[in-house]
Amino acid sequence: MKHVVLNREFGIVRTAAVFGPGRGGTSLIAGCLRALGVCMGIAPHAYKHEWSPIVRQAASKIDLPRTYQNIQRMNASYPCWGWKFPSDVFHIEEITALLRNPGFIIVSRDLTEIALSSLARQDVPFEISLNEAAIVSQLIARRIRFWPWPILLVPRLCVNQTRWLKFCVHFCKFLRERKQAASFVQPLTRLSALRRETGPATRF
Repeated sequence: MKHVVLNREFGIVRTAAVFGPGRGGTSLIAGCLRALGVCMGIAPHAYKHEWSPIVRQAASKIDLPRTYQNIQRMNASYPCWGWKFPSDVFHIEEITALLRNPGFIIVSRDLTEIALSSLARQDVPFEISLNEAAIVSQLIARRIRFWPWPILLVPRLCVNQTRWLKFCVHFCKFLRERKQAASFVQPLTRLSALRRETGPATRF
């Protein structure tokens, strides 16, 4: 499968953030990371797997002291952790100095497919979704040119494709139990895997 790894020589990833435009496949990636044993936050969304250490104030400003407390709490509790919250890409550069050995997994998808998916699932007008996805994709493309951290870029994945896992495992040296994550992306086992969870995965 086509993929790109940037800045791999910059060290082992201990904090993995998942980014990409909405309806682009970030939920699948975050769910697989949880299945691999990576804590993806405190009580993340059961289906979207969303959680963020970033605390927002009014007008989308970041509460840095409380955000730092969240990050320190995660660092103290887990040797490796991560999160997925797509809109955090607009604020990530404000907090990268607070992260321990950060790395980023970027998921891409054809813009037309994203817009069609948003229209079908969320009834968002096609032209609005197309524009928003283009803005996010362009923002990510501009920023990763200068990010001095490991970055894994993968295309949107079909649920029956699991080859990407070897790249993800190689990218994040701490990841284990690849078979568990592979079962997560199978259509017939995805829901049962979620139901078996009693909370965020914490074992490494």
